[in-house]
Amino acid sequence: NELHPVQPAACPQALLQDVQRRVLIEYVRPLLQGRLACSSAKARARVAARLGDEARQLRELFGRLVSGTGLGTRV
Repeated sequence: NELHPVQPAACPQALLQDVQRRVLIEYVRPLLQGRLACSSAKARARVAARLGDEARQLRELFGRLVSGTGLGTRV
């Protein structure tokens, strides 16, 4: 493995992209592996509502990180 010089301005963006990728992989993996088993229409509706809420939360989190207001630090 060779080390390559990193531009300081690109480093936070690359870190943010890596965090987004890792979070989404860990979040989507159980969905793709079928770990959400719903035995009724009511259970499916609850899971769908939960997934929608979590999707909104992820959008808000990544939006704050991109804008530099997330987690109390500037990115």
